[in-house]
Amino acid sequence: MSAVLTIPTEAPFTADQRAWLGGFLAGMAAARRRDEDGAGTPTLTVEIAYGSQTGNSEDLAERLAGTVRERGLGANVRSLDDLPLEALPATSHLLVVTSTYGEGEMPDNAELFWEALAVDGVPRLEDLRYAVLALGTAGTRDSAPPVG
Repeated sequence: MSAVLTIPTEAPFTADQRAWLGGFLAGMAAARRRDEDGAGTPTLTVEIAYGSQTGNSEDLAERLAGTVRERGLGANVRSLDDLPLEALPATSHLLVVTSTYGEGEMPDNAELFWEALAVDGVPRLEDLRYAVLALGTAGTRDSAPPVG
């Protein structure tokens, strides 16, 4: 096992430079651990769940998974309705890619997930790190509120 690389406290870096270098060194250490393991097994897996009516969010979710895998991490892609809610407490990282259609309706393949989240007694997800990428269309100039 290799030593952890750290930035000496007396090094003349700004806070932003220290943060960038810290991230860089962490990435290098992760790559070294992966190489030492020999198998190249991802150390972290990102669950990517999509809600899509026309396929745009699904396509983007697949593309994002490819990017995540290129960076040496694992990625699983599935529809929101195929994401078991009981598995979420054990999930560390979740990326939700979803869209709207029509007048802002949710995609059909996200309704079961949304309903399951609204039920009393849903498990707490305090340790889950998540992000939501919401796709939609912006209002037209004619529908924008007046300025001033």
